[in-house]
Amino acid sequence: MHDARRITGKLGSLLYGVLQLVADFFVTGVGTDIGKTVIGAALCHQLRAQGQSVRAYKPVISGFDEQTREHSDAAIYLQALGQEISDEAVSDMSPWRYAAPLAPNMAAAAQGQVLDADRVIQWCNDRRNQQGISFFEGAGGVMAPLSDDTTMLDWMKAMDVPVLCVTGDYLGAISHTLTALEILALHNVRLQAVIVNQSGQSHVPIHDTLRAIARHMPQKVPLSVTPYLDNHEKPWQSMPDLTHVLGTDL
Repeated sequence: MHDARRITGKLGSLLYGVLQLVADFFVTGVGTDIGKTVIGAALCHQLRAQGQSVRAYKPVISGFDEQTREHSDAAIYLQALGQEISDEAVSDMSPWRYAAPLAPNMAAAAQGQVLDADRVIQWCNDRRNQQGISFFEGAGGVMAPLSDDTTMLDWMKAMDVPVLCVTGDYLGAISHTLTALEILALHNVRLQAVIVNQSGQSHVPIHDTLRAIARHMPQKVPLSVTPYLDNHEKPWQSMPDLTHVLGTDL
């Protein structure tokens, strides 16, 4: 098994007196609407505050509405990166956008299209190893279909970068989390950290959830928790520091 805690960013150049790290991460989750984008955006926001150069990509989006693009996952990342929400910026962030809130292959089919997983993976690999830290977010959970023949797991295996897995605190989250982590371990995916994103609606004590996940997780990696931030328009701005889970000396 990989000891993900030993993964460190490559040293890059100095920018305004700050030593820039070069590292790539994939953001996945145990399911959809679990908080992947909020966690990814929080990391972007926090790393930028530390003077790091940061990039983020959400290549594939389902349930995208051009009329409300300012609320899309792409827009959240753009805001966290301090960039304007323009047509060009959204297209650069998320080239594969589909209206139906379905798995990407199904959403593409609903528009009479076929999603080519090889193109998505190549697009991502072309953007790796750039100056700074880059995040690539998948769609849905670990085993969600990407194309008719591939899943998010295949995408992660093809990129072979450290993975951040986001989960929740809802009833059933422990089983869902351990199942996802077991799949990642069986396929030798480099798990970097697990982040439990609280919903504010769970009756399961968070300490019990954390204890169970920590006891049974197959890869011993950092396990972090984020609070439920009610009435926050931009919750990624108010998250506690998460950069420690990256295993980089920031």
